[in-house]
Amino acid sequence: GSGSSGSSSCCNPDLFVTPAFAKTRALSAAAAKLVQFPLIQIVRLVLAINDENIPNTFVLQATREIANRAADPNNDEDFYDAGAISALVDLLIEDEDHLRVEALNALINISVTEQGTADIINAGIMMLIVALIGNPTSPIIQVKAAWLLINLSYAPEVREVVRQEEGVKALMTMVQSSDIRVQRMALKAINNILTDCEPFDNQEAFIEANGFIVFLKMLLTVDKSEEVMIQYLLNILSFLIQCESGMELMSLRGVKILVRELQVFADNTEITSMVI
Repeated sequence: GSGSSGSSSCCNPDLFVTPAFAKTRALSAAAAKLVQFPLIQIVRLVLAINDENIPNTFVLQATREIANRAADPNNDEDFYDAGAISALVDLLIEDEDHLRVEALNALINISVTEQGTADIINAGIMMLIVALIGNPTSPIIQVKAAWLLINLSYAPEVREVVRQEEGVKALMTMVQSSDIRVQRMALKAINNILTDCEPFDNQEAFIEANGFIVFLKMLLTVDKSEEVMIQYLLNILSFLIQCESGMELMSLRGVKILVRELQVFADNTEITSMVI
């Protein structure tokens, strides 16, 4: 009898619950119920990032809840008025990449709507996005920031801001990354930025950044299985040369390389014809 009683007491987990553990367990249980919280309360949790009484894991879960709500097409909460966008921007300046990734995920989801895009732009986030894109120390941050830029760049004013804030330089840094994921996302973003000939400022900026030669070399050396990257590169080169101003700005050497090296794709008539 005593052995059974001892065994029962021994295995009672509540006997080993310290105050700190109990607090953490309570917070975790509350985090699981975030779906029931009003948006403004969740935003307050995100803003508590510097509160030593609130674990970062709790802030992380609150950020994910914002991302989940933004991804729900039936959710009509106003993320801007609730302060969610401002709170997410604050997370982007934190040193912890996992927090910044979750903040970017939430902003990406918010940006899929026209109103969300406008709200994020109004938050004055573009300089920060460009800075994150140009930081090669964290490829996942670069990819997420470029993804957000892609969603935002459908707005003409964003394409102009990207150029003014040295976004061209940042994207060219991504293009020349050794990480294929970073390269793909950079090329997709550049596709969105180079949409038309008028004004020609963005095309000119990429040409002056030696973009034509960089993109051409990539096209000539990229693995043939990277069909999406090849298509992006073809689109970009087309954007750069389709306008009369583009031909005037490109160096004669670059044009000669294009003509001479087309034979690399002689076995792929579709690619060759598209480049020509």
